[in-house]
Amino acid sequence: MIVSDNTKHLAVADTRKLGIEVIKAGAFVDGLFDAAPARVSQAIAKSLSDLTKPPYAVAELVAALRLHGAKATADSLAKFKK
Repeated sequence: MIVSDNTKHLAVADTRKLGIEVIKAGAFVDGLFDAAPARVSQAIAKSLSDLTKPPYAVAELVAALRLHGAKATADSLAKFKK
């Protein structure tokens, strides 16, 4: 699997023929969250606690996830963090 948002410059059809899937970052994160929501939430919480200079707010992370196409993860986290 190749994770990239630059699918325009990748030979997606050719890599698929080789058994390599090209997936966008947001879809990859959503897939991880769907498979293991507790583990992904824990990893996100750790990232938020590690980002201190400058601090990164939950709302900023949710917005960044949405911006990069991880809408299902962002929606779940937004509900969980309220």
